Amino acid sequence: MAVTRISELTPILTPGDNNLLIINDGDTTNSITFTNLSDSVVSNVQAANLVFAGSVELDGIVTVDGVMTVNGDVTFLGEVGGIEIDELSDVDTSTALPLEAQALVWVSANSKWEPRDVSPAAGTTATSVNGQTDTVILTADDIDDSLTTHKFATSVQLGLADTSLQPTDNVSELTNDASYLIPTDNVSLLTNDSNFIDASGAPVQTVNTQTGDVVLDADDIDDTSSTHKFATASQLSDAESALQSGDTLQSADGTETQPGLSFVSDPNTGLYSSAADVLSVTTNAAPTAHFTSTAGVGALEIVGSDGGVILASPNGTRYMITVTDGGSLSTVLVGAAPTGGISGTGFFTTTTPFTEINGSEVAITFSAPTGGGVTAVGTAVTDGSGSMIGYSMTNSGDGYAVGETVNVTEDSGAGVVEFEVTAVF
Repeated sequence: MAVTRISELTPILTPGDNNLLIINDGDTTNSITFTNLSDSVVSNVQAANLVFAGSVELDGIVTVDGVMTVNGDVTFLGEVGGIEIDELSDVDTSTALPLEAQALVWVSANSKWEPRDVSPAAGTTATSVNGQTDTVILTADDIDDSLTTHKFATSVQLGLADTSLQPTDNVSELTNDASYLIPTDNVSLLTNDSNFIDASGAPVQTVNTQTGDVVLDADDIDDTSSTHKFATASQLSDAESALQSGDTLQSADGTETQPGLSFVSDPNTGLYSSAADVLSVTTNAAPTAHFTSTAGVGALEIVGSDGGVILASPNGTRYMITVTDGGSLSTVLVGAAPTGGISGTGFFTTTTPFTEINGSEVAITFSAPTGGGVTAVGTAVTDGSGSMIGYSMTNSGDGYAVGETVNVTEDSGAGVVEFEVTAVF
């Protein structure tokens, strides 16, 4: 220690009766040894190696750069410097370096205190759930959602959601077509089918990772992978305002280019209100017809310079009736006329008088249908001048078309009649 006189030492202890100071300045020990210090207080000690042969109280700063050997009780009243925790013989922090939030845990296999992750103590349980203790039964009313993003729905809101109109719904009847509920479902009883609670009962350990006094709100319950979902406030509002069975469907009046009621694939065709009490039809952004019950106004107005009304006769023949600027009506056959046998009616004109006259029944034959088919035959009745005034069909034939003109000839004479087919069957 290179100290020649004890007076040169900085005072490091307050000696007591019968105390002994032993200083070893050898190469092997280089130590300060205190003995018989059971009744003494040692202050501000600094040494390479420190040996206490008895009990002592240490006050002030104690710094040991080497080995401190204690053969009795040592009470530290101040700071201890120069000693790291890994220098303790039963602590090992070098094999596995400690990480943040780890603690020293006794490892029996190694007889050492070593750094380990700390798990919650076994048996830690929730003391209450939403204010309830003992046997806990929660209902939706026990969970507060007033400040949460996820909301519980009222029975009215759920009913509206169940009956709200969806894109693929049958608007005449909302059915359980998704088969969410099946006849064997018991919706009034939740059963212990997972056997979580046995005959002896099972205490609640944690609730949604919470312990202690647990208070759950809707945001504490995860519905990501569940069938049942929480609704947001916006979704609940949409459900309340959605179209329901029995609601009145109204739309804007619309225009001929943007009708109030139109179609996704054809938005410029549909219905609109062109004026008060007038229902109008538009096609391809152009008005087509107006319907009204206003006095003095036609109930149906067809719009368009070349528009017309197509009417079908009882046998299916279709005619278009149009009006000119002068008010004249014209009728045009639409499409191909139906074909079949002559029904027994038609327009006819005698072009060559019959030989048989004076009311005699004369055998006649119709010319063949223009498109091919079965030739019709019958009998004719003539007047005194040889003109045909009536006829009846013996065989109506087949393949004749409405509007087709054929010749009727006298089988035993020269009579000829021009005949227009007006009906077939």
